[in-house]
Amino acid sequence: WENGGGSRSARKRRMEGASSMRSILAVTVAALLAAADPAVAAGKSAACKPLFAAMEKVALTDHALRIVRDGKSSESITAGGVIYVQVRGAWKASPMTAQDMLAQQRENIRTARAYDCTPLGDAMVNGVNAHTYRAHTEAADGDPVSDATIAIAAGSGLPLHTDEDIKSSGTPMHLSIDYRYDGIRAPIAR
Repeated sequence: WENGGGSRSARKRRMEGASSMRSILAVTVAALLAAADPAVAAGKSAACKPLFAAMEKVALTDHALRIVRDGKSSESITAGGVIYVQVRGAWKASPMTAQDMLAQQRENIRTARAYDCTPLGDAMVNGVNAHTYRAHTEAADGDPVSDATIAIAAGSGLPLHTDEDIKSSGTPMHLSIDYRYDGIRAPIAR
């Protein structure tokens, strides 16, 4: 791809890496973009409303994510409604826009078997006062299941950090996600 060739196994690894990154992004956003219009959120735990509001806001705000999955780091940037994902050092525009992702997450929330949230109190996160929550989600068919701790900035209402344990198709994974909002610009994508 980068060099126009390579062995079949190298191309397969690149495709699996891109697919894995899309999966990580989708799972992360599914758990975090608890994308809320109030009508969708109304049928879920009332304690989730601050999370729904924060995730709606982040979907509409330029931001960068640093995601660590089981010790491996990846990054994405949302700028101007376009989601960019870094795959093997190169930035690529996702075919899914921020609005597409928001619509998908609204549907995921609407059809979720469980979506429960518990306030955990306030904490300092990267020097910012934050409200923290625990969220438990189960997809309509029970897979995936997610348990996350989410910190939301008290002042801006935007998420700052998430630690999440997900079990998907019987496979557990841990995600740690840091959000950044200052100086966000679209990367040069290939």
